[in-house]
Amino acid sequence: MQKTVDIIGGGLSGLVVGYELSKKGIKVNVLEKSGKPGGQIEATKIKDYFIENYYHHFFQGDWDFIRLVEEMGLKDNMVWRYAPSGFYTNGRLYKFSTPQDLLRYSPLNLKNKLKLIRMLLKIRSEKDILKHDNITAKEWILKSGNKELLDKFFRPLLRSKWGDNWDRVSAAWLFARIGLRSKRNLFGEKLGYIRHGWQQLTNKLVKNIIKNGGKIEVNWRKQPKGGVIVDTRDKEGFKFSGAMCVVLGLKRKLSDFYWINIIDNSSFGAIIEHTNFMPFEDYGEHIVYLASYPTSTSLVWEMQPQQVFDKYFKDLRIVFPHIRRSDVNWYRVFKEKESSFIPLVGMMTKINRLKLKKGNGRFRVGTLTAFPEAYSNIIVRNAKKCAKEVLDEISAA
Repeated sequence: MQKTVDIIGGGLSGLVVGYELSKKGIKVNVLEKSGKPGGQIEATKIKDYFIENYYHHFFQGDWDFIRLVEEMGLKDNMVWRYAPSGFYTNGRLYKFSTPQDLLRYSPLNLKNKLKLIRMLLKIRSEKDILKHDNITAKEWILKSGNKELLDKFFRPLLRSKWGDNWDRVSAAWLFARIGLRSKRNLFGEKLGYIRHGWQQLTNKLVKNIIKNGGKIEVNWRKQPKGGVIVDTRDKEGFKFSGAMCVVLGLKRKLSDFYWINIIDNSSFGAIIEHTNFMPFEDYGEHIVYLASYPTSTSLVWEMQPQQVFDKYFKDLRIVFPHIRRSDVNWYRVFKEKESSFIPLVGMMTKINRLKLKKGNGRFRVGTLTAFPEAYSNIIVRNAKKCAKEVLDEISAA
């Protein structure tokens, strides 16, 4: 097969589509607008190591992603570790890794703890999440729980992820999200990571595409004309939210937690202390992400990196007063104004019905088609499915 396929976008979706097609003898051009491939798994070199611009991990059931990592020869770099998590509320940090921790969570009384457990069990056992796509998460929480559970547990988490749209998000998304993150045992949740960085995965995919006769074009600007096109940036009229991460290299440790959800008002919704997940020795300093999802109208998008850092670091010191500016070796600010679609009521159903094949040699894949949640396993699964549909069309031509 000598057909050429243009793939718009050099993130994980585009690279996997390019790899799958190129190994079948299809000539591919992966077109990336930035200076290097990787997209949301892009990493930055700091000293003698790479660290992802946005925090990353994967789950034990992520077989599509795991098989890809193994196929790229990175099996020995996959590590699995329990990732301790916590909640920060009312000026206090609470452990929140295991079912036992929920029972010890003092901001909720016993009656509401038991009610919350029933809600979480119901979510975990639900087979058809789309039947909840006709009401908001807020409505479902109030119906199945009460206002205290909404105010003290769910609302801050929804607001930290979706900003002013928090009360318009579909209950189906809530079911998908909690279902994904509720596979815990008495020791907590075990997560996976590619030790020494996901940059290795990007490098391997790029190397294999080129080895198979494909091309990677960065700083791309020209729109492809004719032929088969796979677009990983297709927005289809959906409303998207942004993502912003301030990444810090610190001299001192913040806590023993990998992940801390911030319930109190803050510039960011979560603190991810990467070196409580991966060994400190891999970096020689403590790596921390301050993760937020500002709305499109937020003033933070207009701020310079120094201003963003000052704002976020000020709020970090409210949680951890022992940290000083002199403890910061370096910082980086990464932002993406259209990171993931906002799952308003009815949108999950609409996303689920989207076809990868648009007709006339046009295909779409990426964040928009990643139902029910845009994370690495579903991205890889859809990219492989898209590549197969492209192959089928080329073979039938």
